[in-house]
Amino acid sequence: DELSFALGKEGATRRKLANASGCILEYIGNIAYMAGVHAERLRARDYITWLKQQRIGPVYIDISTRSDATEVKVPRELTGILKGTTLRDIEHETDTFCFLEGDVDSSERLLIFGASRGRRQAERKVQELIRARPPRQPQDELFNGNGNYGNNEGQQLTKAEIRTGSAIC
Repeated sequence: DELSFALGKEGATRRKLANASGCILEYIGNIAYMAGVHAERLRARDYITWLKQQRIGPVYIDISTRSDATEVKVPRELTGILKGTTLRDIEHETDTFCFLEGDVDSSERLLIFGASRGRRQAERKVQELIRARPPRQPQDELFNGNGNYGNNEGQQLTKAEIRTGSAIC
C-alpha cells in the first residue's frame, strides 16, 4: 500500500517527488533508489517520509532551517480549493511538492517544497486562487451561526434554497 501510494497513478507521485527534490528516484521491488548529490537524496527521503506520514495523520514541519521550502498562508475557508486535483496540478506545473500542514480541514499553512523558481511559481498560482475566491463572510451566505448552512433547527437547506435565497434563517 505504501509503495503504491508513493508511486501514485502511473508514477505521478514518484515523478513529483523526484522533480521537487532534484534527484533521480526509482522504485525496484519494495526499495526506493535515489541518485543525486547528498542534499538531493536527503530532500527526497524527507519528502517520501512526509508523504507516508500524511496517510496516518497530520504532518508538521519546521521549515525555518530549510532552503527548499516556502510557506503560504491560506484562509481556513479556502483550504478546500487546495485539495485534490487543484494542488496536484500546481505541483505538476511547477515541479514542486505541496501539502497543507497539520489537519488538512483546519490548516492555514500550505508548505511548498522544491527549487526556488518552482516554489515562486507555485506560490503565485496559490495567491491567484486565493484572490479569485476571497473568503466568504457568514452574512454573505445563509449561515445559521452554528457552523452549518441551514436553519437554526438544524435542517439543511437544499441547493435550490441556497441559490435562490428562498429559505431565510
